[in-house]
Amino acid sequence: MNSNIYKKIKIIPKILTYKEKIVLSTLAALALASVAFIGMKWINRHSVFLAKNGGTYIEGAVGSPKAINPIFASANEIDNDITHLLFNGLFKNKNDEIVPDIATGLTVSEDKLTYTVKIRTDAIFHDLVPLTADDVVFTVETAQNETIRSSLYGTLHGVKIEKKDDSTVAFTLQQPFAPFPSLLTFGILPKHIWETVPIEAMRFAEANIKTPIGTGPFKIKRFKTNSLGIIKSYTLARNETYFQKPPYLNEIIIKFYPDSQTAIDALKNKNIDGLRSVPSSYQAIVTTKKTELTALSLTQYSAIFFNSEHNKQLSDVRIRKALASSINKTELVETALSGNGVIIDSPILPGFLGFNPSVKKYPYNPEEAEKLIAEAGWKKIKTGEKIAWQKGDDILKVGLTTVDSLETNSVLMFVRKQWEQIGVTVAPVIIPKEELAKSVIEPRDYDALLIGNNVGNDPDPYAFWHSSQIEVSGGVNLALYKNPKVDALLEEARKLADRGERARKYVAFQDIIAEDMPAIFLYNPTYSYLQSKKLKGFTTTAITTPADRFNNVEEWYIKTKRKFEVRITK
Repeated sequence: MNSNIYKKIKIIPKILTYKEKIVLSTLAALALASVAFIGMKWINRHSVFLAKNGGTYIEGAVGSPKAINPIFASANEIDNDITHLLFNGLFKNKNDEIVPDIATGLTVSEDKLTYTVKIRTDAIFHDLVPLTADDVVFTVETAQNETIRSSLYGTLHGVKIEKKDDSTVAFTLQQPFAPFPSLLTFGILPKHIWETVPIEAMRFAEANIKTPIGTGPFKIKRFKTNSLGIIKSYTLARNETYFQKPPYLNEIIIKFYPDSQTAIDALKNKNIDGLRSVPSSYQAIVTTKKTELTALSLTQYSAIFFNSEHNKQLSDVRIRKALASSINKTELVETALSGNGVIIDSPILPGFLGFNPSVKKYPYNPEEAEKLIAEAGWKKIKTGEKIAWQKGDDILKVGLTTVDSLETNSVLMFVRKQWEQIGVTVAPVIIPKEELAKSVIEPRDYDALLIGNNVGNDPDPYAFWHSSQIEVSGGVNLALYKNPKVDALLEEARKLADRGERARKYVAFQDIIAEDMPAIFLYNPTYSYLQSKKLKGFTTTAITTPADRFNNVEEWYIKTKRKFEVRITK
């Protein structure tokens, strides 16, 4: 019977017309396509793509490494980036939340002065030496040594650390400070490597550049230098002994470039897959079908801080309020920043504890600004085609200082134009980044300083607004602001564990600042990070520093595998 059926099928092509053959072939093709479609649909329904080990990601960065060492790193963003990949802290910031990293437990004494931290016992350095409490104590005490000028000195000064056992340390504070764990995110150094290096030689030691060793998810594999010995790239390999799950990526390569245009040219030439950061003026150029530009929320704000001791004209609050009312913040963000920022009106950022959306604001109103200047005793005069304000022999004039960067230069020019439109003479001063601290901030040599403040993982504004931070070495009370009521509020707030009570202190603090106007709060910047779309697993949305973009780097992947799931239906 089967033989007869086969013979009948075999003669079908001979008895069909040409058109019938076309129809039959089409039907057969459709049937095969339907089967394939149904098959693929079944496969997709019963399987998922999972990350698997493999792949190399290459990122371009503008700048160069100087000391890849946790106690120096925050002074240089490139160093901070690589330190995040090579080292672990007791805690880490993950999307604006402080979570354990090397720490496994935390207890706080009844008087809120002693923080006892348990350390995991499975963390080992890249050279396979276990991390212990000795390493934590060594790192903290080294950073506290004033002679090495660590960027952590101000954070850890006055904190006593004690080893309880090999996996336990205790920190004792001089006074209660509720957000203290948020300060313990710096990486831990290996004592066995650094204890033989003289303190005075530590900043320039070879281990900072050629052989930095930590416990992090990646470790140094190799580096390349140019003819002058300057590092041009690092290749970081997956740390197979990482105490958490090792990363999926085999390697991360970071290449260094002298400027943004050179880095973007490297991207166009496919020498790199992504860019560490993208200035607003280049964003339209780099966004392609193969790349993705992510705007990350930064825990920073940019403001203009007034120094009325340097310029007595600014001691009148009406002048400060006039200058605030003459800035169109909406236009500033849209034009000077190309939309890469959020307007703010206080030093507590949206989403942070104590943020006060009802704080007094100074909306753009040039007419009100001129009225305030006139009320302060100034008379409008004409100087050629321009207007100015005069009181006695004085002309209303403000020096506006900022650091040399694309962003701040753009904002300075915008503010200058707006202030000059209401008759205020502006003298712009642009300072190289490496000179800002010693030439400007330490001697308080400025009338008005346009700068960004990084508020960190916790909103505590003590360092920027308490009067004790004016004269103290390294103090960042940039407005030289003194107000006993504010001092009291900030002192009380940092002692409170009750978040609701602490928030109320911060609301009251913001109300006073808004009336005194020691600074004009402009915007909360966003960080533009460019990655290739081949890279998956990046889930970060908020960062304290650009280096925090690596906080979930062990979850990044390029390679995938298909896994079938058996689903039993009843």
